[in-house]
Amino acid sequence: MKTLIYFVFLFSAIPSLANSIVENKITEAEDYLTVNPAQTLTLLESIYDKENFSDEQFIRWHLIRMRAAVPTNQLDKLSESLETVFHLKQHPYFKAHLTSFLSGTGIYLRKKQFLADAQKSLECAYKYAQNEKQRLTLTNSLALVARQQSDYDSARLLYKKARALAVETNRESIIAMIDNNLGMIEFDVGNIKEAEAYYRQALKGYQLIDKRSGIVTASINLLFSFLLQDKFLDYQRLYSPTATLTLAFPNQSKQSLLYWIHQRYLQLQGGKITSQTIQKLKEAYTNLEDIKVKTHIYKYIAESMNISLQAPKNKANQEFNRPWFVAVKQCDWVLN
Repeated sequence: MKTLIYFVFLFSAIPSLANSIVENKITEAEDYLTVNPAQTLTLLESIYDKENFSDEQFIRWHLIRMRAAVPTNQLDKLSESLETVFHLKQHPYFKAHLTSFLSGTGIYLRKKQFLADAQKSLECAYKYAQNEKQRLTLTNSLALVARQQSDYDSARLLYKKARALAVETNRESIIAMIDNNLGMIEFDVGNIKEAEAYYRQALKGYQLIDKRSGIVTASINLLFSFLLQDKFLDYQRLYSPTATLTLAFPNQSKQSLLYWIHQRYLQLQGGKITSQTIQKLKEAYTNLEDIKVKTHIYKYIAESMNISLQAPKNKANQEFNRPWFVAVKQCDWVLN
């Protein structure tokens, strides 16, 4: 009889044990988000029994996946998770993290050049923001959309308002992010020296908090500014650690941008550009995910290297049309 009771107890405990293992794996994946989002994605994909997830675990898994897909620029994963998780938009856990899902939607749409819809998504996210950190991050995202629309005055105002509040509340990661984005605005309008100063501040901020994705972004941006100012000694000092980090970081767009910058540097140092290198550069150009970045390569590098490229096309007026996006446009959730 005791043996029977033991086996009944053991059998009933197995689901609880399995659930605990899943929770621990998801938590471990979440812990890597800041320092190594690529590892986050690897850990999430290593959980094989997703069909046994509770609805809450399922939503949480996709939320963390979305957050890791942004810095690694894996837009297919971001899109897949959005497409999947919005079917559970009335679930309490989804509603509890509504701002994050709406923010992820806005980021995806901005990167895909659905700019008007990106703005709607981010404004809806701001409506349901639960704390100052979320409002700061969303203000930065709205400024990025304004920048993509070449509305630089609005973008600067949003950034500077957000930066002042970030400094006041000691949000180092957001300060660094805003400094990098202010640098990109100055770069867009040709103020390369001013852009360099912002990039330097951003890199220092990211290094203090050891945010790898930010370090990669700010370092590559700095290298570009050095290249255009013929600051080759500064370039040489920064290139090696940047290349090491970038090649280890699974963001093909960043790797492609660094490849373009460095090939131009090598040419300026007397190197020959072979037909094979030109072909690789043309392939790398197609991997650049941001239209502004493509414009910079087209304007500042390709022409100087006598490489013929197709000019970037602005698709800013296109509309996003998916059934789940209707709820985002309506922006009318009942949270309590």
